[in-house]
This record gives sequence, structure tokens and C-alpha cells, in this order.
Amino acid sequence: MSVKKSSSILFISKVIKTVFDIASIMLLSRLLLVSDYGIYKQVSISSQLIISIMTLGVSNSALYYLSDKRKKEYLVNLYFMLFSFSILVVIISPFLAMLFDMNFKVDFFRKNIFIVALIYSLGIFSSASENILVALNKIKSLVIYTIAPTVYWFVGLLFLLFYGKYTIYMIFVLFIFRYVLNIVLLILPTWGEIKFEYTNLKRIKDILIFGIPIGFSTILGMLNKNVDKLVVGYFVDNVNFAIFSNGAYEIPFSSLLTSSLFTVLIPELKRLNDLKNISSIKTLWNRAGNVMIPIMVSLASSLIFFAKPFVLFIFSEKYLASVPYFRIYQTILYFRIYVYGSIFVATKNSRIFLFNAIYSLIFNIAMDIFLIMKIGPIGAVIATVLTTVFLVILQLINIKNILKIKFSETFPWFNWIKSIIVSLMISGSLYVLYDITSSGVFVGLLFMFFSFVLSFFILSYMVNNEVLNYIVYVLKKLTSK
Repeated sequence: MSVKKSSSILFISKVIKTVFDIASIMLLSRLLLVSDYGIYKQVSISSQLIISIMTLGVSNSALYYLSDKRKKEYLVNLYFMLFSFSILVVIISPFLAMLFDMNFKVDFFRKNIFIVALIYSLGIFSSASENILVALNKIKSLVIYTIAPTVYWFVGLLFLLFYGKYTIYMIFVLFIFRYVLNIVLLILPTWGEIKFEYTNLKRIKDILIFGIPIGFSTILGMLNKNVDKLVVGYFVDNVNFAIFSNGAYEIPFSSLLTSSLFTVLIPELKRLNDLKNISSIKTLWNRAGNVMIPIMVSLASSLIFFAKPFVLFIFSEKYLASVPYFRIYQTILYFRIYVYGSIFVATKNSRIFLFNAIYSLIFNIAMDIFLIMKIGPIGAVIATVLTTVFLVILQLINIKNILKIKFSETFPWFNWIKSIIVSLMISGSLYVLYDITSSGVFVGLLFMFFSFVLSFFILSYMVNNEVLNYIVYVLKKLTSK
């Protein structure tokens, strides 16, 4: 199977997974008590953090060592490490449960230590699954792995709803079995390639040494992403935490779009850097930003103005108080026209990217604590936005120094500012029309969709129409068959 075809299949499978994930969130937020939903979010966040910290970058090592000719020698050692980490986290789970209970001021973690330990342990073992299947070129297995557990999760939630068993404990049991299914779908296609005689301490050491530096960056990224929730969780109860966490919600499709583009761009940026062709790097970098402007700017403006109908649709009226948080949080999308780390990877400056993540985390923690104490939970959202701006400026300064170009050339400033103004005018005008004519959720969603489409079309013609032309091309091909 060609790389292009494989990439397309994986992207489609991730889109399907994302749709089911959103549908599952819609069910959970409606049917759990707000306080129980807060507990669910706390356990989910703690799980993400523990998995990120405990795996020490092993998933990145999987991509490197399993793409090698000696992949059979490393696969069993990779599984051995994941199994060891899974056992270790069970042993230290009582300590971790105490820490999270203290942070969130609850007693759920210690009272349900068996459930919590299983979630952490199974999550760690399955954490490298996607990279293992990619490295072993098991694309069909990866598609099944991506979609099947998510569909099972959604169907399971519907089953619990139908039989009236919608308790936080049953949700976590279902969550655990989802991880079990993940592991089964990983082991089955790779079982024939596991050779226990290759178990070797030197290979285990190789995997660790390679993974730790990258894993440290991943840990910093995960902390940066969740530090606001940890700090807010310390200051508020479960109900207010649930309201805040739903407000600090990032649309999954936005990261899918940018990561897909910049994953393709990194090899080309690296090639140009090896040729010392700075002029072409600058041209490609700015072109990539201009390609993303019509999508991300249109999406941000539409979500900011139509935050209320969107939040009510996804989370229900119980989370009406999440709207102000959500509206402020979506301003981050304006800065998501780049995956800034791609330049650092392509130019072999990952160390700078790592230090930027450290500076950003320190800034984020300081701003979170200060603003939450001053103005409450909404201060955490403002702190996240300020941290994003701080990190973007820091990275653009580094890009300027790496490429030896002007700061004004690191970002398509004029097109970006112009697009934000135009998109805000379009979305604002349509919101006024919506506010005058209706207050319905579905009508609001229609207005939001129309706002995005209209803004996208206009910005495509103003800035860059490559995505629009591609959409037209695909539609013509589909209709001509």
C-alpha cells in the first residue's frame, strides 16, 4: 500500500474515531450528574498525565526501532518494558491516588484504588499501540484498532443508558474494558512477531535512552495542556470543575487538520534545510501558514460568536455556565495555523523546542495561580491564552534566529490580521441576525456552519485558495463517477 493511500486511510479512520468520541462526550455530559462528570474528567486527566510520565517516551522509540530491519529483536523488549511500567504503576497507585485526591480535594481515587490502578496500568500498556502498528506497517490492523474500541465505547454507553445503569462506576468498568479491547487488538496482529528469546537488557536500555529525551518533551506538553485543570481542580469543587473542563474544550478536528499538513511538510523542510535553501524554507513556511488561515481563522471566529448553541449542543443546558470559558478558549485557534515544532525538528533544533516548553510551563503555572486567585476559574482560561501567545512569540523569535530572517517574515502577519478582522465581521453580523430571529440551538448551529463556510470562501479568495480548490477537485471527481 502506498504512503499516500495509507495516510488517507488513517486520516479517515481518525475522523471516524473523533466523531464517535464527540458523540460519547455528548452522552456522558447529559446523563451523568454534573458532580460525577467532574469525577470522570478528573480521572481522565490524571490518566493522561500518568501515562505520559510513566511511559518515558517508549512510544517514540517504537517508531524508531520497529522500523529497523531488526524489529523482531526489539518488539518483545518493547512489550516487556510496557508490561513492567504497567506493573510498576499498580504498585505506586496508592501514592498517586493520594496525590490526586489532595489536588482535587476528593476521596474518590483512594476509595476506588482498584479501578484507578487498572485504568492507569492498561492505559500504559496500550499507549504505544498506534506507533507499533504504524512501524510494523499493519495499516488494516491500525484502522480496526483506531475505530473498534471507540465504537464499542459509544455502543456500551448506549447500552448502559437503555438499561438505566448509568453510574460513574459502570462508566469506568466500560472504560477499563475499552482498554482491554485496545490491548487485544494490538497483540493479535503482532503475536507472530514476538520472539521471547530476543529479550535483552541492552535492547531495553537502547529503547529507554532513545525515548527519554523525546518523552520529556511529551511530558512537558501534557503538563502544559492540563496544568490549568490541575490548578482549577485544587481551588473548586467537582461541579465547578466539570463546568470549567467543558469550557476549556478544544475541537478535535482542528488538531487533526494542522497535524496532517505539517506531518507531510517536515520531510520537505528537512530536505531544504540540508540543502541550506533558506529562501525556499521561508516560502514554504509562509505558504503553509496561509493555507491554514482560511480554515483556522474561520473556525475560531464562528465558534467564538456561536459558542452558546455549540456548547448546549455538545454538553447540554447543564453546562450553560461553560460558555464564557469556551468562548475565550477558542481564541487559541487563531494561533494554530502552524505546528511550530516542525521547524525545530526539520532543522535539528529539538533542544530549543524543549527549553521553550519548559519556559512555557513555568509561565503557565505562574499565570494560572495568579489569575485564578484574582478572578476565579476564568483566570485559568485567560492564562492558557496568554501562555499560547507567549509560546508563539518565543518560538517565532527562535525561528527568526535559526533561519536568519526578519521577525516579520516568520509569520504571515498581514494576511492573518486581515483575515481575523474579516471573519469577525462576517460571524458577528450573522450572530446579530441569529440573535434577532431565533434562540434555538439547531438554528444557531446552522448559522455557525454558514458563518464558517462564508468566511472560509471569502478568506480563501483573499489569502490562499489551495484547500478550496482541492475540495472542489474532490467533489468533481465524486460527482463524475
